[in-house]
Amino acid sequence: MNFLKKKKEDFRETNILNDKANIIALFGKINDKGRLINFEQTLQDGEEFQEFDLELIWEAQSKFFFIGEGETPFDQACLLRFSNSNELCKFYKSDLLKKLKEDFKKNNNELEVLFIKERILPLPLKFVGTIFKTIGKIIPFSKFKNKEKNDFENLGGINPRPDQYKGLDSSNLEGPLHMINFLSFRGKEGFSDYQKYGLIALRGVLLLGGRLAFLGRVIDETYDHWNQIAIMEYPSVESFKDLVHMPGYSKATFWRAKGLLKTLLIISKPSKK
Repeated sequence: MNFLKKKKEDFRETNILNDKANIIALFGKINDKGRLINFEQTLQDGEEFQEFDLELIWEAQSKFFFIGEGETPFDQACLLRFSNSNELCKFYKSDLLKKLKEDFKKNNNELEVLFIKERILPLPLKFVGTIFKTIGKIIPFSKFKNKEKNDFENLGGINPRPDQYKGLDSSNLEGPLHMINFLSFRGKEGFSDYQKYGLIALRGVLLLGGRLAFLGRVIDETYDHWNQIAIMEYPSVESFKDLVHMPGYSKATFWRAKGLLKTLLIISKPSKK
């Protein structure tokens, strides 16, 4: 999985502890003759599982790129949350993870591991988010919809190609859907710029009945310079497409383009949330 290739493959426990990483993300790529692995069941079957203070908080199967080229870089993924970074380090060096890697390797499959520091939204923002979500349940979308030029009229680059946008209609995917965003920012200033877009986008997602399923800072230094992973949940394909028509969204995409160096967006179906 070249898109997750690290600059330093060796495990650096000091960095994990200093950055207080509490999430391990597992990404599995299955070959033509391979099969999907139930991460939760496989881990729980391990004799060491009860020794770790961890919880599998999310698991999904990728479907296709909405922003990106070629085939999706992984077929399945999961997030493991640990009580602290010491527990994470303990698990990473365990025979349990070693066995999971060996299970993938036996069938010429790939398993990639990323260290992440989970970002928790401040309580005031959570409270405001609850209000927007409640409003979205009461007031129909037609009351919010505007006719401003939307982000997807400028296709390619950090936006989907025309065929990817049209592919949503023919996908026949049923909700809920999880959009996995890999984000690379233009430095600290780019991160600040993207935050301005992110708040407007999150407001729109909540009004459409969706939610922020996960947000985390990537600790590993990858060649693609991924800084953050965000997973957004949408009730349906239509609600995802409606996001570009929410008030303020089209203007906010200026900050998205200004802040992002590159991005990948992979549409997935959650098997655990």
